[in-house]
Amino acid sequence: MDVSLMSKPYGQGETLVPQVIVGAWLVPAFAAIFVCARFYTTRRILKSKPKENWFILVALIFSILFSVSVTIRVFT
Repeated sequence: MDVSLMSKPYGQGETLVPQVIVGAWLVPAFAAIFVCARFYTTRRILKSKPKENWFILVALIFSILFSVSVTIRVFT
């Protein structure tokens, strides 16, 4: 790690915007993969339609909306 970056006060030099954006979008991306796998498993393999799947989908949508709000906030 570059020592000169550590001595700069906050707000000068490097920015954390790319890391914030990546962090805000990685969690919903992985969650979407697992939610899709859960829907596939319960519908196609187990032949059931549990109601909690829809609550999980709503939670995923809220997670995506949160990531959108973080992205908007970082760029404004």
